[in-house]
Amino acid sequence: MALSNIGPGAVWPLIAALDSTDDSVRIGAARALGAIGPAAEAAGPTLLALLDGETGALQATAAWALGKIQWDEAVPHLLTAIEHPDGELHDNAKSALARLGSAAVPGLIDKLGHDDHRVRLRVVDALGAIGPAARDALPALRAAMGGKPQVNYVSAIEKIEGKRNEP
Repeated sequence: MALSNIGPGAVWPLIAALDSTDDSVRIGAARALGAIGPAAEAAGPTLLALLDGETGALQATAAWALGKIQWDEAVPHLLTAIEHPDGELHDNAKSALARLGSAAVPGLIDKLGHDDHRVRLRVVDALGAIGPAARDALPALRAAMGGKPQVNYVSAIEKIEGKRNEP
């Protein structure tokens, strides 16, 4: 992470490190790029290639980093990753989508109809984490609840309406 302390000047060397044959180097580079944040947006395409083409910790770290650099172009890929059975990957995708805020809302609304209830709950949690910027999702959230108050749904609705402040 020492390179991330350099800031934007470290972006290109870190992008180059993503091509290493050593996965620990690649994971470290992805983490450092995420720590740099939006100033590392040039890494978006390379991180996206890792999200789509790798597995395990490298794929999960790429999802996390894409959210931290706030690269909106990753939304469709993160929406696919939120369905993945790997816990670290789908949790990082959920968090990344929440960080991307309003850019992720339309895709998250579409996922509210997913067949797998676990995916739906991740989507609900992401919408709640987005908060008031997810206001467009309120009708779909209420409809998805089906008239039966469910804790995750009610919590998300309250966060979106600004009635709850916790993450």
